[in-house]
Amino acid sequence: MAKARLLLEQRFTTAVSIGALAGKLFVRHRALIRLFGNEIGITLGRHVEHLRLNAQQRMLLRTIRSVETISAACAYSDARLFRQKFLKSPA
Repeated sequence: MAKARLLLEQRFTTAVSIGALAGKLFVRHRALIRLFGNEIGITLGRHVEHLRLNAQQRMLLRTIRSVETISAACAYSDARLFRQKFLKSPA
């Protein structure tokens, strides 16, 4: 699962396809979901969301970019959705 995490860290700013990720790792879609959840303790989607929110938080603190620009850079097409997810995330 280390390779799966690395691939997600490299691609979290784009739409992530579990099927494509499974293909790169030479495992079945369902096996990847199960293995990732068992080993990491959270779902693939939740992990990607954490990666995005952490990157967005760093950008908000260290740049003067707008929320809209930051949300787009981290694969959120809707800045309002980004705000909702960000405000719900644990500090």
